[in-house]
Amino acid sequence: MLFISTLVAAAIVLAVYALWFTPVGGNTLQVPADGLWRWSIQLYKEYGAIVHLRLMGDDVLILNNSCDAEELLNKRAIHYSGRKNSIYLEYRSNGKRMLLLPQGDELRSQRRAMKFMFRPDALRAYHLRQEQQARGLLNDLLLDPKNYAIALKRFSSGIIMGICYGKRVDEHDEDLKEILESNRTLNQDALPGAHLVDLFPILDHLPDFLAPWRKDARAKHLFCRLADAVRTRMRQGTASHCLIAQLWEQQSGLALDDKSVAYDTNNRM
Repeated sequence: MLFISTLVAAAIVLAVYALWFTPVGGNTLQVPADGLWRWSIQLYKEYGAIVHLRLMGDDVLILNNSCDAEELLNKRAIHYSGRKNSIYLEYRSNGKRMLLLPQGDELRSQRRAMKFMFRPDALRAYHLRQEQQARGLLNDLLLDPKNYAIALKRFSSGIIMGICYGKRVDEHDEDLKEILESNRTLNQDALPGAHLVDLFPILDHLPDFLAPWRKDARAKHLFCRLADAVRTRMRQGTASHCLIAQLWEQQSGLALDDKSVAYDTNNRM
């Protein structure tokens, strides 16, 4: 027990030292906790379309030009589309979030599912739902133009939850609030140096009672519950047409396990 406690304390001291007193920290402390996109624009204006940063020993490029992003991340995807491993985010996302996946079978399966879901005939099936939400938006704006912000929230949330999960919601829906909060905190958890275990992977060997970050990451699981709810409605014959229902129907053909189905839908959001 004393050894483990000493190990944790040493890791914290080393992290602070690395951030403040060595070149390893690099630009890490300059990265804002919020509004990363605004900071990227500022870097673009000051340094140009491609900006190099040194974050905790890693070389990072920020691409502020769509042509550069298309060239490197699409045309040369085999070389550049891999992701740096994050232990914390793996626990948080069950190792299934497409944005964080390295090259491999899971990434290929999720890409195949994405192409299946967004084929032209599948997209046409969602026109009616979009039309309904658009009519609702126009009605809200005519009846209460001063509260246009609420009307726009209701419009966007209705489309998102309707197409993904087949739900009729408004801006007060608890599932929607959880999804938006999950996406917000994901950006914070992905910041360099946000979690000690990503700086010192040896900490992942600690038992759960000495690794509160593990419990915190697992507590942010959300999408399996939403996916299971749709599958339950399908078995009851009450599910409406939506993305996740398509994935459940084609699960075996797309080579997706249950967790991949759940997180693949979230990737589209």
